[in-house]
Amino acid sequence: MPRRIGFAVGIPDFVFGLFSLAIAFGGGFATPLAEIIWHLTGAGILMLMLPMVFTVLRPPRLDAPGKGSSRAILAFPMVLAPAGLATLFLVLHALRLWQLLML
Repeated sequence: MPRRIGFAVGIPDFVFGLFSLAIAFGGGFATPLAEIIWHLTGAGILMLMLPMVFTVLRPPRLDAPGKGSSRAILAFPMVLAPAGLATLFLVLHALRLWQLLML
């Protein structure tokens, strides 16, 4: 993974994670609006980061023999973060926003 991608993705994620600890230890959100803004920010960070990561990190070529296979995931496990966890977190942010806005 190029260093610039690591910093561009890692720093906003780290800051967002620090604020989530503050919210958790502070007793939660003060108002529903604060929670809506929180989830919009989280979803926004992920929506901006996912396309950048997937365009810079090319997937292994599965069509050419010897050029890559599904075993590449074992060699490069960091692929699982943007491919799986970030997508899951985006869906969870969206579901909670939908729940908050439908009340």
